[in-house]
Amino acid sequence: MKYFIFLFLLVTGSSFAGTCPDKFPTGRAFSFQNPAYSQKSTLLCFQEFAVFWSGLARVPLYSAEYLTPGELLQAKTISRQGEFHEDPRLTDGARLADYRRSGFDRGHLTPSADMPTLSAQQETFNLVNIAPQNPTQNSRQWLSVEQAARGMASKTPLYIVTGVVFEGANIQFVGGRVGVPTSFYKVLYNKATNEGAVYWVDNHADARVMFMDIPTFERRTGLLLGIQNPKRLYLLSPR
Repeated sequence: MKYFIFLFLLVTGSSFAGTCPDKFPTGRAFSFQNPAYSQKSTLLCFQEFAVFWSGLARVPLYSAEYLTPGELLQAKTISRQGEFHEDPRLTDGARLADYRRSGFDRGHLTPSADMPTLSAQQETFNLVNIAPQNPTQNSRQWLSVEQAARGMASKTPLYIVTGVVFEGANIQFVGGRVGVPTSFYKVLYNKATNEGAVYWVDNHADARVMFMDIPTFERRTGLLLGIQNPKRLYLLSPR
């Protein structure tokens, strides 16, 4: 299948706001097989996660977090709350107005329910952690993936990478500015055992949750995680 992230080949220049080494299993941000995918992009660090944000699609291409059983226990003690907001560090980022009457949810990459503090939870509502998501897929299939991931991370620490994919030539935009992903994914990786695997869900109401190994994921997306010879992690089936 021909894969490309639209428009990335047309722009030059990158800027990085941080390195966030504790959020990545190798201590460094992931790379793209085609370096042009990283152009006009920014790596932004938050308390509990990092976001690799595209200045062209105006969505995060991926977020990265290290989620532990202790953090999830702490997260259960706080109520889910937060207010969507624009990122003041970006001069041309996504705006709240872009999503109004779009027909899409403002879908989190790193979920607020993973966060152990109120301040970290509020950071997940930053629009750099948000992408347009089909409302049914978000509240059903994707929610079940997030719950399954937390179920696994409640047993052992995991690196979790959540991202979006743009496949095909006819990419939709909301507000004329923000790209609508064709799929969402979530990578789970246990560094202690070198085991990993991927949940993959297309961005429409009737999507099925699919499972993928890391080598297949890297070939399809061109995102290189830097993990050497990973073994297959057996994922919980979403409910």
